[in-house]
Amino acid sequence: LARVSTKQEETALQAEHRALHSLVQLVSHTIEGISFVLVLFDERVEEIVALLPEDSKQRFLKLTFEELFSTSKGHDIAKELVKGIVNRNIAKGSNVETVADALRRRCGSFCSAEDVVIFKAQELLKRATEAGFNSELGRNLLNESLHLFQQVSDSLPMDYLVSAVESYISNQFFAGAIQLALNAAARSDKANMALSWIVDGRPEQDSRRDYFYFRKQCYDLIFKVIIAVDTLAAQDPGVVDGQLTIISKRKNEAYGIISDSTDEVFLTSLYDWYLEQGWNDRLLRTDSSFVVIYLQRKSTDDISHADLLSRYYTQSQRFYEAAKVQFDLARSSFVLPLSRRIEYLGQARANASTFTQDVGRQSRQRVLQEISGFIDVANIQDDLLQRLKDDQRIEPNQKAEILKEVDGPILDITTIFNKYADPASYYDICLQIFFVADHRNPADIRATWQHLLQDLHDEIVARGSPQPTRL
Repeated sequence: LARVSTKQEETALQAEHRALHSLVQLVSHTIEGISFVLVLFDERVEEIVALLPEDSKQRFLKLTFEELFSTSKGHDIAKELVKGIVNRNIAKGSNVETVADALRRRCGSFCSAEDVVIFKAQELLKRATEAGFNSELGRNLLNESLHLFQQVSDSLPMDYLVSAVESYISNQFFAGAIQLALNAAARSDKANMALSWIVDGRPEQDSRRDYFYFRKQCYDLIFKVIIAVDTLAAQDPGVVDGQLTIISKRKNEAYGIISDSTDEVFLTSLYDWYLEQGWNDRLLRTDSSFVVIYLQRKSTDDISHADLLSRYYTQSQRFYEAAKVQFDLARSSFVLPLSRRIEYLGQARANASTFTQDVGRQSRQRVLQEISGFIDVANIQDDLLQRLKDDQRIEPNQKAEILKEVDGPILDITTIFNKYADPASYYDICLQIFFVADHRNPADIRATWQHLLQDLHDEIVARGSPQPTRL
């Protein structure tokens, strides 16, 4: 380029360089492709093809030399064939390292360094199965295979991960299976895009969603491990002669890995799964600070999660926080009948009255006073609701609409008086409102009492009841 005199010559030389480089790459790929074909026939191609999945088998049968040498499609099929060659040799008891090194020498682009590590891990896993998962040698081999799998977990294909986890489950290596799946999930999303997608409300048509769904596949494998270990533990006594059984120890190891995890995406998926299974009590027994974060995040638009949050606080003897959650539920915009809101207020008052460590008496009294004020108003609203239900003066269509308004969010005391109690001449309820609102106008109070007594008098006269004797 230093010898060019014009811009056109420079562009032409660059294009020529790119063309020659591409040609060299094609020749290199062709040489490796021919070597690979020779290896394939040396290894009995018909037996290797028989090991391929059905879709890969069909793609191989239609593969041309041009596609094998020059396209990513051909390269992907070749990788499948390499996997078949190695698996066949593992099944025969051959040394995987020898086979992999031979493949790398003859056709290196079809067998990467990561592939070699995976093949070694698979061989160790097979040897562990043969040695017996309860033997010391078997456990050592399982741990060695886990170490190798974790080295390449950021590029570990999903089918390899699934196969490894299933083998670990069958070998009762539950903790290792969970570690591997967590490691693969975390290393597939180093920027934690999945977590930011969850925090932002899981928007559709967002590229971060793909990161979450790959990680979710890893977590689904962990859920399979949990089911397997729980099923096994259910058939085990747990303790024999005062000592934990092997199954019990392995269960504790598995749940220890889960408890120690700080992967918020995993914990969110795990707790979602617990609730899908109906395991609410298991979630409430979970000793993790993230449970509160999870339930707080979910409770903004789901009342069942808010309910669980208050139960979690109560179970943890954090009564003050439980009272605040229940108080918020009573005042929330969730579709709740008035009776349920009054129930929440009663629970909130009971919890606010209970001593909570690290919460001052003044703070509890302030919340308790606010809750008590709402209870007074809610009880008046409940009395109003019952009166409206029994009031024969209201048209049926209009009554349904009015009852819907009253049997819902707790209304302001002024609204209850001006919109319902006073226009409907419910004088006893008006007197309750005066008392709660600390309304001290003598004229209003006297007039309301007079109306109330007059209504009672008129009602008694209308029924023909005996009148009091005049002196």
